[in-house]
Amino acid sequence: MTIPVWPADLPQKMSREGFGRSLASGRRLGRKDSGPPRPRLRYSQSAKPVTGAFDLSARQSIRFERFWFEQIAEGAIPFFFPNQMTDGLPLLMPDGTPILTADGRPLLTRAWWLVLIDEADPSASALGGAWFRWTLSLLVMP
Repeated sequence: MTIPVWPADLPQKMSREGFGRSLASGRRLGRKDSGPPRPRLRYSQSAKPVTGAFDLSARQSIRFERFWFEQIAEGAIPFFFPNQMTDGLPLLMPDGTPILTADGRPLLTRAWWLVLIDEADPSASALGGAWFRWTLSLLVMP
């Protein structure tokens, strides 16, 4: 089975408004009657939560719904999603200058996350006209 990829005809970056990423830990805090809690490692790796939104046209919304139902089985199948932190950044030389192509354009990174839709299903709100804001909660797999 091939792992689905976020559609190229949908925006590749979430809106800055509402974007959030949390670090997750596999630790468990042991509580005592007195004194500080004692942390212990419960899992060696944990999924990292990411939340964000996309402003999609009516056509793009239909495409997203087709991806949701047909390709990722209503969120049950993991998929590759552009890394919102590093995808599209220029590659740099050790001195911090960007590496350029032969025609002088910066060479950009292409980075992916393997994600699952979190417990909250995607939801849309009307922005006006034929535009909708879709909010997503994702889990970035370790």
